[in-house]
Amino acid sequence: MGWLQGLVRYVHCPYVFVSPTTQTRWVNPYKQLKRACKKVGIEIGFHDLRRFRCTQWLMSGVDVRTVQELMGHSDVQTTMRYAGYVSSHAISSICEAQRAEETKATQEENRRQQN
Repeated sequence: MGWLQGLVRYVHCPYVFVSPTTQTRWVNPYKQLKRACKKVGIEIGFHDLRRFRCTQWLMSGVDVRTVQELMGHSDVQTTMRYAGYVSSHAISSICEAQRAEETKATQEENRRQQN
């Protein structure tokens, strides 16, 4: 993550992976990613990063058609593959909200009993 966060962003350039010396798109940043992964002991590829970002957008509530466009998917079904992750996230969020409501109700009941 530090390696990714340390990437310099160039406003005029639409690419994520840019050579700091030439300010042009890296043709193959794979070598740098693999070196960084080996250093920290993880194994990921560029498509893992794309999938992660797609899932993040969907979980944050960005509509599927917008995510489709941002990801460059020609078919919305490609984007919809990630919707399964969102469903499990939604269930988890609902359970978490329900626990918070129950905790709040218990706290309010305890306050009433103390007064």
